[in-house]
Amino acid sequence: MTDEEKESFVTKAADLRDEYRVKMADYKPAEGAKAIRIKYDADEIPETPEGWSGAFNAHYLKGKVKGIDGKTVRIQKVFTTAVEMALEINAAWESCEKEDVPSHWSENSKPCSGITKTSTGYDLRFGADLLIQKKEWGLGGGIASWVIGKYEAPTAMTVDDVYAASTEDESDGAKEPKKAKKSPKKAKKSPKTEKKSPKKAKKSPKKESPEAKEEKPEAKEESPKKKVKKMVTKTKKSKYPEADLEEIQIEKDGKDVDLMMHEDSGEVFEKGNLMEPVGKVDDGEIMFF
Repeated sequence: MTDEEKESFVTKAADLRDEYRVKMADYKPAEGAKAIRIKYDADEIPETPEGWSGAFNAHYLKGKVKGIDGKTVRIQKVFTTAVEMALEINAAWESCEKEDVPSHWSENSKPCSGITKTSTGYDLRFGADLLIQKKEWGLGGGIASWVIGKYEAPTAMTVDDVYAASTEDESDGAKEPKKAKKSPKKAKKSPKTEKKSPKKAKKSPKKESPEAKEEKPEAKEESPKKKVKKMVTKTKKSKYPEADLEEIQIEKDGKDVDLMMHEDSGEVFEKGNLMEPVGKVDDGEIMFF
């Protein structure tokens, strides 16, 4: 469909979304009602939408996407919903005049580049190129990715091929250092010649007068004055490396709350305390302790 043909659907979707938000403001669930959970299958790789490229296994796009309101877009459990949101955000960017583009968006590039599938859902991402999800990290943060538009696919398409290719690159690079080990062996001769000079220098202390020897204790008394106390600073402790934590935003008690999530374990932390988890992701939903 052309942009003109899509316009009526985009407008209708925006109106329905506004109507939904108004109704949700006054909505109160019935007593004993249970929240409906959408089942998320981490092993499922959906078909590539028309006009997109992918799926690229074990690859991820770096950078979270922000909506027109400036808030980070939440991870979606349904792939088609994530695709619709990505197209709507880019359509909103295209409709803005250059001087009216929100400050959290770039004037020169679309806000959303594609979608990365993680262990918790489909995440809208912004990034120029795909990055390989390293094997030691696990697949939680980059199971697969789809890129909007035409994108040249990496040569390795399966997860095994991606890891095999990265292993070959590392082994090829490890061959060069073996040749470089020969040069240090030749350099060992120089220290032997340098050892002769200290032996000659030992003769000079024998010629020192008794008066000079008496002056040495005075120098020892001055050395303690030069000692400097080392200042020890306490660093912020974290159960996991902060690079492995992902900032997420959820709605709790009617308010937006920012939390930190560890992709592989699913544990969720408050920003002020990265040692003790406050909840855990279970079947795509956060269960608080």
